[in-house]
Parts: sequence; C-alpha cells; structure tokens
Amino acid sequence: MKLLKLLPLFVMTAGLLSSVACFGDKDDTGEADTDTDTDADSDTDADTDADSDADADYTSYEGYESFDYAFSDTAGHRDCHAYWDASGTPMTPCSGCEFAFDVYMTYNNAESYGDMCEYYGLNADSSYEYAYMADYYGYGPVVMMGYYGAWYAWTYASFSGSTFSYNSDSAYLDYPYEGYNGEYPGYYYTYYWAGEATVQ
Repeated sequence: MKLLKLLPLFVMTAGLLSSVACFGDKDDTGEADTDTDTDADSDTDADTDADSDADADYTSYEGYESFDYAFSDTAGHRDCHAYWDASGTPMTPCSGCEFAFDVYMTYNNAESYGDMCEYYGLNADSSYEYAYMADYYGYGPVVMMGYYGAWYAWTYASFSGSTFSYNSDSAYLDYPYEGYNGEYPGYYYTYYWAGEATVQ
C-alpha cells in the first residue's frame, strides 16, 4: 500500500512533491566542526532546550485517514472509499521536521465501501512513518513519509493548534478524463488521500 501512495508522487508531480529525500541530521566536518566545538556551551544549551521542547510537545497522534478512487461516468461515484482509524507513537523527526510519528492504521470496514478497495489490497491494517515539515524548500507545509530509511515529501499539510490535517491534490477529485484519444467521453477520475489527527 505504501507504493500505491508513492507512485503518483513519482509519476505525476515535479515541483513541490518531488522525490528529494530528507535523510535526517548529519554531522558537519572540517571548519564547521571547529566552530561548533569552540562555542560548545552555547550549542549544548540550544540542543538541550530544543530536544526538551520537542519531546514534551508531541507525544500522541489520534485521527483517521481516507482514500478515494474512481473511474466512472458518474461524478461523485467511488469505486473505493477506504477509511482507517489512525494512532501513532512519537519517533525521531527528519531534519527540519516539527514532529514525526509511527502511525498505525486500523481498517474501518463500517466506514469503507467499494469493490476496488479489496482489489487494491486496501481493506487491511497498515502502518506509516509520518512527519510534518512547515516549509518544504519554500513550497509550504507538507507531510513527509518515511520509506526505507529516507524521508520523502508526500502531500500537502497543515498544522494549527493541535490539529494536523493533510490531503492530496483536489484537482483529482472527479477530474474529467476522456482518455488520450477521447475514448472515454463523460468519464471522471478520482485519486484522493486525506487525513486528520489530533497531535499533542
């Protein structure tokens, strides 16, 4: 299911949601180390304060995630609406990220519908590593997804108060798609992820 999320990222996006990885903090070498060591007291205080604040602020993640897919001649129709209850435990954030959680997704059958959910293997529990970056290289706030030890910008996000929310491009909600040669007149395509959680 992780590849199902990341595939549109690699195929359909080129600007904001590129496949640029954020590999976490790295130690500098050479002159940068010398400068840091010289001002050891100042750096130690700053590191201690930053770590303490981060640990105290974000320790719980409770919410949901949903996915909608359709290719139909009826706007609003869904071949799959999958819904998961989400609960996370804190983990070390990527460099530049405000928080990170290992999020466990429990499939909610009562809130889900559509034959294609089973076809794509979405009707199951899963887990993801999510982090929040307030400004991704000047493009604004995004969800960072951990994948095989690296972090990738996945989709748009917001974080206000304790509410963390995210969604993929709404342009792909009931997007009119007639095919390359007009072979699907009047058809609509939907591919849309969304989620919200209380982060405290």
